[in-house]
Amino acid sequence: MALRALFALELGLGLFWLGLSLGLGSDPKMTCPDDMSVYVDPFVEEYFAPELMDGTYYELAYHDYTQPPPPLCGCQRSVKAASEDGLSISDAFSIKCKGKDYKAPLFFNVSDTNGVLWGKCEWLPGGVCPDAVVDVGTREVQP
Repeated sequence: MALRALFALELGLGLFWLGLSLGLGSDPKMTCPDDMSVYVDPFVEEYFAPELMDGTYYELAYHDYTQPPPPLCGCQRSVKAASEDGLSISDAFSIKCKGKDYKAPLFFNVSDTNGVLWGKCEWLPGGVCPDAVVDVGTREVQP
């Protein structure tokens, strides 16, 4: 009986996450504005450069509605690298679910607004996922 309940819970969570990623029953709090520049701080707009994204990142907070929550999944990792021309960023994303690693190659193009990126996401309607850099580097304390 416990196994059947666990399967039903996993199936329910899977359908829930699938519905969110397809935009079913979308909640206004979960939708992004058309103008992504509202998320970009003036400091980011002035100082961001795609090569600053180079590196390996581990997500410490679960803020992405497209990712199943713990304990089902975790250990999200992203290995980012800017292209030589600085016009795009590749992102080798991976997530561990129930002991298995899943990988998704992601690509983001820079936009006319520094700090706003447009990702290629074939699984979403329209195939584009917006992204905004919310902070970059360190800021000196102003007196």
